[in-house]
Amino acid sequence: MIDYAKNKRGVMITALVLISAAVTGFVLKKDGAAHSWTFPEKNPYSVMGGPATVPVPEVFKNSPRLLYTRYRVSESRSIQSLAMDFGTDARTLKSSNLINSPSVKSGAVLNILNRSGLLYEASGKDTLASVAARYLPADRTVKEFAAEIVQENDLPPSALLMGYSFSKGEKVLLPGVFAPASRVFVPQKKQVAAVPSKKQKLYIFPVAYKRISSYFGYRDHPKKHKKILHKGCDFQAPHGTPVFAARSGTVTSAKWERGYGNTVEILHSDGYSTRYAHLSSINVKKGDSVKQGLSKIGEVGRSGMATGNHLHFELVTPKGIVVDPLTQIKK
Repeated sequence: MIDYAKNKRGVMITALVLISAAVTGFVLKKDGAAHSWTFPEKNPYSVMGGPATVPVPEVFKNSPRLLYTRYRVSESRSIQSLAMDFGTDARTLKSSNLINSPSVKSGAVLNILNRSGLLYEASGKDTLASVAARYLPADRTVKEFAAEIVQENDLPPSALLMGYSFSKGEKVLLPGVFAPASRVFVPQKKQVAAVPSKKQKLYIFPVAYKRISSYFGYRDHPKKHKKILHKGCDFQAPHGTPVFAARSGTVTSAKWERGYGNTVEILHSDGYSTRYAHLSSINVKKGDSVKQGLSKIGEVGRSGMATGNHLHFELVTPKGIVVDPLTQIKK
């Protein structure tokens, strides 16, 4: 039997416990089965450590504090049933594991948590301010979202008053942030093809709006009034529409460029790069690592030489040759 009682630190688990003075951990018995958990020294109330951990769903479901772990599925399960067991929701599990399948097979290892949102793994360069700005929901300010991150992750209040940096590999809950449901996310493995084939399309739509206002190729320029090569495709979308990385990579440029306006360029592992132009705002900086479909890099606008709100999207080969990005986007 497990008894839960709230105190100032969160939740106190009272059970049949065997504790050694030299070991920081406990053994909890439930239904005759013993589960041995050892908490790491750093942030002991937020993560249950150890790859062999067998989490008890009731502990996750009833804890007022953030708990997360790596969990190996023992039998094929639906995402919805797993979410209900651990006190979270299906969108959270899908986002935090980069999947869009309604079920998982036996043997799958998942990030399990007891809150709603995206469980983000910080890089060595991430700060509270940069993460809040990069994943900012449309209905909140950076300051408001940063305060939510501090509260949900039990960070010290002083984090809001000074530059707070996350450790490399540190897990951070981003409340209310989810991978767009319209996209199918597949964790990318090592890419061996130097040139993407027709069968292997590595890119996704960078915006939710898929209406093309101008295609790749030669066209009559709307302002220069002559036929020139349009180096990308234009996605027509309302001002402020979030723009996401079409593929994982590293930001090589995030600045104003002549003609392009606010522009972000991302270098990918095989030497290809993508360019996002005419943004109304930029949410990343040079050197940032971005993840496909999850990292918000900016918002749609009409900066630079543009006649209306849209995203100009380019795909460039390692030799600097622009190609039609629509031929490499997963439909």
